[in-house]
Amino acid sequence: MNQGAGKPFRRVFLVAHSQYRYVLLALARRLHAQKNSKLHLYVTTPQEESFYRQNSEPGLFETIEIAFRLYDAVGAQDLDEAKVVAEARKNENWLGCTYNHINISDRHLGRGYALAGYHHPRSRYSEGTDYVQMLQAYNGLFAYWRNQFYLKQPSVIIQGGKVLAVIARSMGIPFRQIAGARVQNYHYWAQDEYFETDELDAAFASTSGDLDVAAAMDRPYLSHRTIRDAFLAKKRWRNLPKRLLLIVARHIYWRLRRYEKARGYLLRERLVYELRLQRDLARYIGSHMPNLESLGDKPFVFFPLHTEPEMALQTLSPEYFYQHAAIAAISRDLPAGYKLVVKDTPYSLGRRPSDFYDQIRDLKNVILLETLEPGLDIVRRAKAVVTITGTAGFEAAALGKPVISFGRHNLFALLPHVWTVSDETRLKDYLAAALTAEFDTEKALRDGARFLEAMIGMSFDLRGYDYIDLKSFDPEAVDEATQALYRSFESKPSVLARSG
Repeated sequence: MNQGAGKPFRRVFLVAHSQYRYVLLALARRLHAQKNSKLHLYVTTPQEESFYRQNSEPGLFETIEIAFRLYDAVGAQDLDEAKVVAEARKNENWLGCTYNHINISDRHLGRGYALAGYHHPRSRYSEGTDYVQMLQAYNGLFAYWRNQFYLKQPSVIIQGGKVLAVIARSMGIPFRQIAGARVQNYHYWAQDEYFETDELDAAFASTSGDLDVAAAMDRPYLSHRTIRDAFLAKKRWRNLPKRLLLIVARHIYWRLRRYEKARGYLLRERLVYELRLQRDLARYIGSHMPNLESLGDKPFVFFPLHTEPEMALQTLSPEYFYQHAAIAAISRDLPAGYKLVVKDTPYSLGRRPSDFYDQIRDLKNVILLETLEPGLDIVRRAKAVVTITGTAGFEAAALGKPVISFGRHNLFALLPHVWTVSDETRLKDYLAAALTAEFDTEKALRDGARFLEAMIGMSFDLRGYDYIDLKSFDPEAVDEATQALYRSFESKPSVLARSG
């Protein structure tokens, strides 16, 4: 089944996304008007369904349907294990990957894969589901979507995350989702769950490298700044009693209204997480922690930690998501005289295993930096950056810094000054190449400028959109996003070999 050829927007599966709900509504109107698309909208809750019905005009959507919800199916009893396993194996062959590979991305059923996020709040789903029940829930999920695909014959899938991307790939149907370009407020249309795109190589080949990188990257990208500032504003000590009371009140309200949210994270776990978070904010934020200035002129390599569980790690890098192991390996192979600087994100605090930071500090050549130290400033000072999928790797690549990537799907991997670790025994060689005096800085600067210019050139600017007030965006920005979506079907598959 391959409906992608010919008219890719004839029949569109659009999957609701809470963060982009107004943007997607505006996109749907343009697809309907410009391409006469038959739009089938899938939502996850009755509340989402109500929102879209109230905010869309009659005839915009052919159907609005509450899709099969994985967590509604996890409590099945008296299952025939052999039958469940046989169906799961059949689906795995069809999908080209195991259920567990998909499950890495799930915050509830796959929480065990968040190796450095052990204290992420537990839920009724994570605690009340055994292995066979999990398999059966996925069996039901894939049966539902396979039926939807055959009944409605979509020609493209827009949004939908890991599960829809895997199904679309197995059935030869194009998939698109909005991805942040990690610079200013630019976004682009990714072609899979890894945020990859065939457009980049062609855009890179046509760039001149004249872009002023320093001006384009004078500060972290907008969504990072907005979400981080909002997060920190809520987490002051004086707000703790109010936060705890608000969590309890919301939970009671959700239970009374029978909202899906009330069936998720356990109330006690949410409260304990807030207490643990407040403790860690005091421990790892403040003048008592090493900062960038305290490093002086010591040469160092930078490794930014990821929040766990989080899409940026468990979805974008299912092949490698072992942060503590990565730190130990870099420390082992780092030449004498160099330090490894590690910095966490504020969102990780309260989630780490109890001795996580102490174990990192036990490595003699590792420095745990103050959590609020701006990552971009650290990148500018570092001799090299090692990352899994972090924004620091993107920033370093654009700035012409050597980058070593444990992740296999980073867009910046096309650059010659980026090494991708597919064989850890070569990590020592990559570090040596990155830190040698013979590293061609001038070429890396030119290539980095071309890369950033290519990213901006293939992207659209969601100007006015700030991830807090979801209605605040320039309507013309959606026009540009729509045209970018159309262009994404004109690109040819990549022919450039990626480094590493």
